[in-house]
Amino acid sequence: MAQIAVEHVEDGLHPNEVVVTIRTAENQTEEVAVDRRLVENNRLRASEVGSQHERVLVELPRETLSGS
Repeated sequence: MAQIAVEHVEDGLHPNEVVVTIRTAENQTEEVAVDRRLVENNRLRASEVGSQHERVLVELPRETLSGS
């Protein structure tokens, strides 16, 4: 299980949900709404899919709000 640094956390639409902002390898920001139990100490738990050249590909718990 990978842990991704979270830049910002805010309440989501449901009491058990938060919206987090993460930074991609291309230095872009993405927002994703997740269960608040997946975020601890400004880290989001995600599944590691693979890695190459010091970059890690992860599968987020849900699709980002931008859809990418």
